[in-house]
Formats: sequence, structure tokens, C-alpha cells
Amino acid sequence: IPLPRILHVRYPPQSPTARLGIRQSIALFNWEDERRLIAVSRTRLGHTNPIRVRNFWTEEEETWSEEFLAKPLDPRSALLYDVLL
Repeated sequence: IPLPRILHVRYPPQSPTARLGIRQSIALFNWEDERRLIAVSRTRLGHTNPIRVRNFWTEEEETWSEEFLAKPLDPRSALLYDVLL
């Protein structure tokens, strides 16, 4: 079974997570032994406009406005982002 490079989940508007200001979580994975660029289109994630995200671990915020979201990941690593309301 191939391991996923991208997983995402949307939260219903009245869910406890959405009430905290988070509408979606996005995880990026690099399962390889080399550094890789992991990319996904915003439309695949369900967004046509720029989105404001927060890194789950560092709490740094950024706006993703490009058509494709791309992040370089070290070998055997992952990133987790929350899409903010």
C-alpha cells in the first residue's frame, strides 16, 4: 500500500475544532530517505482563494496564496498545518 504524501480533514462548522477557529487540518509527509518537495494544489484541498494557515508545532502563521502549496521536507518527516477561519 503506498503511504500518503498528503492527508487533510475538514471540520464541520459546529465541531469543537471549528469553534477553536480551525476549519481544516493538512498533513504533509515525506516517507523517503532523501529530502523531497511535497506539493498539492489548493483546489485539491477545497480552496480557490488564499488560505491562512498555522504550523501546528511552531504556531507560525502564513498565507498560502499560490495555486500549488509546496514544502521541502527532510527524510522521514512531516508537517502539520491548521487552516484558520
